[in-house]
Amino acid sequence: MNRWWGAGLFAGGLLVGWLVRGGGDAATTETTSDAKEVRHRREPSRKPVAHESKWQGLDRRLLEQDPGSRQNFSKNLKAGDRMLALEALMASTGPEGVGYELKSVMESILRDWASEDFEGAWAAALDQSHPGLKRFMLSTLLDTQFANDPEKTFSLYLEQAAKDPAFPWNVPLKTMGLRAGEGADAYIEAFSKLPWGTFNVGTTMKFSADFDFRKVADAVSTLGKASPDQITPVFASNFFETWAARNAEEAQAWWKQNGSVMLDNWGGILTGVEKSMGPQAAAEWAAHELQSNPEKRKEMLEGIVPSHEGGAAHRINLIADSMPDVATRDAFLSDFFATTRHSDPLDRFSFVISGMSSPEARLDALRNFRETAGYIIDTNVADTQLQEWGISREQLSETLRPKKAQ
Repeated sequence: MNRWWGAGLFAGGLLVGWLVRGGGDAATTETTSDAKEVRHRREPSRKPVAHESKWQGLDRRLLEQDPGSRQNFSKNLKAGDRMLALEALMASTGPEGVGYELKSVMESILRDWASEDFEGAWAAALDQSHPGLKRFMLSTLLDTQFANDPEKTFSLYLEQAAKDPAFPWNVPLKTMGLRAGEGADAYIEAFSKLPWGTFNVGTTMKFSADFDFRKVADAVSTLGKASPDQITPVFASNFFETWAARNAEEAQAWWKQNGSVMLDNWGGILTGVEKSMGPQAAAEWAAHELQSNPEKRKEMLEGIVPSHEGGAAHRINLIADSMPDVATRDAFLSDFFATTRHSDPLDRFSFVISGMSSPEARLDALRNFRETAGYIIDTNVADTQLQEWGISREQLSETLRPKKAQ
């Protein structure tokens, strides 16, 4: 996952005809010409944006402009007009929400505001009554401020996340990425502060050369046991991969005893082994582990397909070819096919069925799938494919028919 998450910033609220609070005391900024210093003042009550002709139709006028002109608009805004512009854009969006172009303008306004007076912008965001705009302002300001003061930004994020479980998670992603480069202790210290909930996200992280993966895995496992019904929203998606690339034996031993950690699974270990040993040696290692650990075989099979599914066929065929004999090869392919939950496995993983030794083995694999998967798949396979498999259409339909209908 190498991307920042922007979806959901306006959940709970874009309303046509929304009015800004009439008696609000939003913080604005004012710069004196003599001292050149920024101070805060409280802005007096004002009329709703919808009643101020200056701001009516702002969204339409901005969309008619080229990107450069929209950028100049945000830069030329007076300090006291920034909140008014943000409110006007939010109020005029309608049920479809703020589009990319207007969102970029709003982000630009907040970046300029934060660069001049972060404290004033933050106070104004906290004072904002519209929940969608408030969340957008707070999360954008934190993103802008992170490079300047990561510690303070993380603390401000934790305050908001405690009040709003759906608060955007950009800051903890950045924080954990930073801590991964500082070592295991820094990673655990930050991780232990993260709020736990019902969702999680991850991204690849660059770990320090002396990163103690076992220490972190143990700490995460302990925290997870204390909150069995919840998960932390942020974790490194390449945790096992990097650990296995550095020490495959240690990573595999820990995984067999404790299981997966957050977003990562056994597929991460296999990817790490591929990076350190090469694909062929990794396939031989995987074949041995699959044969030697029957109690963990299903979990390993479920993790075999890489995140980039384009490499699935190569990896699976290498592992199949590394099995000691035809029977174990067929059993591996059959068990793997039974674990897939792809919407059209006969199309996506047709190479698995093709790689089996005989029509009988293929039919056994399909029966195994029917009994294990628990759902019906499309049997509209091309005649040429069935001929290659040595299976008739009647055999295919009969084999995949639900047991209750037989």
